[in-house]
Amino acid sequence: MKAIRFEPIIKDEADALKAHYSASSKKIKSLELVYLPFCLFKYKISRKAWLGEDKSDESLLLADMVNGIPINVPAQVEFNDKTGKMAPLISGIDKSKATRLAGRGLKVKVSKISVENADLPEKSTLKTAISHREAVRKGLWALRYDLMNIWGPFRSKSLEMSRSEAEPLQVYFPYWILYYPKNGKMDFEALDALSGSKEGTQIKMSIVRAMSLME
Repeated sequence: MKAIRFEPIIKDEADALKAHYSASSKKIKSLELVYLPFCLFKYKISRKAWLGEDKSDESLLLADMVNGIPINVPAQVEFNDKTGKMAPLISGIDKSKATRLAGRGLKVKVSKISVENADLPEKSTLKTAISHREAVRKGLWALRYDLMNIWGPFRSKSLEMSRSEAEPLQVYFPYWILYYPKNGKMDFEALDALSGSKEGTQIKMSIVRAMSLME
């Protein structure tokens, strides 16, 4: 299917296995590259600082379109936009003070991510379970929860978060799925194909649910 994707930096099985075995001894039986759909959108966060002054920042957030798990886009990440559709999202973001917020952050092995139109294999392109609107709602709610845990309720009670007017963009994020035997069954690890980092339980749950929708 034709879709917009983040171009994988870890492109082949050998590099995926190398990334896995650098951090784990689990014996991999098979692996595959899949694409999980995300909603990429710009949001604004406004709050009052300790001395009462108003502060606001704009930044980018990814929320997966299965469970709405947020991935914050750090200020230092740049995009090589080959689609011509990202300009409204990145316009106006002051990277010198872009929000360095808590929670899951986008990781990359290089400083720039290529965003491109691609013809993705149907069997590797996972299905969506929620709309853009629901992904935005869930992503902002989860990010707010992270912030309240770190800043505390007193600092966060004046926190306001909203999506900007720029239209969200549906982007497919590449993950290597590595299968290994566990207690007589097959389990898997998910590696971020932009960085080679092992994903945690939340993204794995989204991948499992998305795979179930393919059956």
